[in-house]
Amino acid sequence: MHPAVVPYLSGQASGAMPLWLSMRVCGETADAAMMRASRHYLPLASEQREDGGYGRFHSMDSQDKTPRQFRTTEQAVQRMRDLMLPPDDPVILRAEWALLSYTDGTLAYSDRIEHHPDFDIALSSMAAANASALGSVDERVERRKAVCAQYVSSAAEVIASGKDYITAWR
Repeated sequence: MHPAVVPYLSGQASGAMPLWLSMRVCGETADAAMMRASRHYLPLASEQREDGGYGRFHSMDSQDKTPRQFRTTEQAVQRMRDLMLPPDDPVILRAEWALLSYTDGTLAYSDRIEHHPDFDIALSSMAAANASALGSVDERVERRKAVCAQYVSSAAEVIASGKDYITAWR
């Protein structure tokens, strides 16, 4: 990166979050306290539930009319990624705990409304993928990745052999 880029971006960024993001992108030390006081971060902290989630994990609850910015934990995780929050941020740590707990079954999903076969396996994989996206290197995530890779490889072999796709999916 050209040496003039960092000072230029720092001079152009106005507000806590734009300054935070420009510093993070440029690899500079950013002021986490100022970022955590921003209007972009505060909903992440205030809407997070005791279990680390944000209500349902994957599917929005259409019956819940509570006004909030994040309707699912996945939406909140996406915001955390967009804001480039560090792995040791309090909301990241609590969300990671919830996602890993979904992955290993110690925390029950609140959105079991899907009715296709093996949805619990898919949901566990999605929780592990979200934890990985937040930077988790926990063994539960790595195990889930290995299982998914094995399934994809096996399915690819079955499909390449000309067998039934439904059999490959199962």
